[in-house]
Amino acid sequence: MATSEGVSTSAIDAAEIRVKFCLDGQHATEQAASELAHTDLASLTPITKAPAYSGRRGYSGYWWLASVRRSVPFSTLSEVDMLISLDYSNKYTQFIHNPFRISWPTSSRSKRRQR
Repeated sequence: MATSEGVSTSAIDAAEIRVKFCLDGQHATEQAASELAHTDLASLTPITKAPAYSGRRGYSGYWWLASVRRSVPFSTLSEVDMLISLDYSNKYTQFIHNPFRISWPTSSRSKRRQR
């Protein structure tokens, strides 16, 4: 077990990693990441929406993808770069923005120093 500034960096048991996702766009489901292999990922709907508010420094919106003939939401310009690259590759038939949220246990000790 290695430590960095007093924080444990030991391996996390894969069974402890949880994934939260939506199949119908309304009801979120949470399960172990190991069980995700039995889920039809193409039927997932976004778990979160791209942030949009007045005064936001970043860019968010929708980008038209010719390969799937629809607009896909993005939250950052890095996501736009990736969407453009994937669209030109013509290897993909579906894009899902933020299909799931991943969580894992954290140590009880705070990672941020209190001053």
